[in-house]
Amino acid sequence: MSFLLVVAMGAALFNYVRPLPKAEASVTALSSQIGSIQLTWPASGSAALGAQGFGLLATHGSQQPRPTASMAKIITALIVLEKHPLSPGQQGPVITLTASDLALFNKYYGEGGSYVKVAVGEQITEYQMLQAMLLPSANNIADSIAVWSFGSLGDYATYANTTWLKRQGLNNTHVGGDASGFLPDTTSTTADFIHLGELALNNPIIAEIVQQKSATIPVHGVIYSTNARLGFNNIIGIKTGLTDQAGGCFLFASRYTVPGSSKPIVIIGVIMGTQTLLEALNASEPL
Repeated sequence: MSFLLVVAMGAALFNYVRPLPKAEASVTALSSQIGSIQLTWPASGSAALGAQGFGLLATHGSQQPRPTASMAKIITALIVLEKHPLSPGQQGPVITLTASDLALFNKYYGEGGSYVKVAVGEQITEYQMLQAMLLPSANNIADSIAVWSFGSLGDYATYANTTWLKRQGLNNTHVGGDASGFLPDTTSTTADFIHLGELALNNPIIAEIVQQKSATIPVHGVIYSTNARLGFNNIIGIKTGLTDQAGGCFLFASRYTVPGSSKPIVIIGVIMGTQTLLEALNASEPL
């Protein structure tokens, strides 16, 4: 069943990959095609599907904002890279971690959140901090890199909410009291996260990192991606999430080449609010 759905979706997408006079018309027609396919949506929570270059195509379930869990780290990465951009191959500035960074580690360690080990005086590059945030989903590094970029978590949240999210048209997304998504006051919708997925894939640094299964950083050593579906069904990212309030969350992208075409299509999906992370991961496969 999932193979037939992917083929049907790919065929619908292929009809609209060619340049058309009006992009709006192609998206409308493509959405109509997707709407005619019997998609296998997750049994709980909410979900959405889109395609890179086409945006949102279909939604399922409530589009009321809900906690994002660690998918919020995609927002953090996009904003940090806007302020401190990197080009492919660059490591960026070397950041010396302080007692404040160690305190963030101790905080998340004590609360049972995801983390990587740090040390006072540790020197780590911007790129390595992004890896630590996006692969093992280290909450302490998400907060540390936001503070490094903006001076405080409050200033980061203010910029995110009053400037960056508004500029992107993400009116149903709100950044709360941390940069990690651990707190439930960072909220969004599956529709908004389709756009965030496109932005992430359009950023060469984020797109590169979310395809990595592992990396090595100072102090902690080897880190591994939490995305257990990476590499399966041509999945190339992007970010998992899990908290008690958010449930299981999975923002994913899968590259598909229509038979007879040399142009691959990247399908983007997001699942939020399932009972477990495993349920969210499993629900991505038929989509």
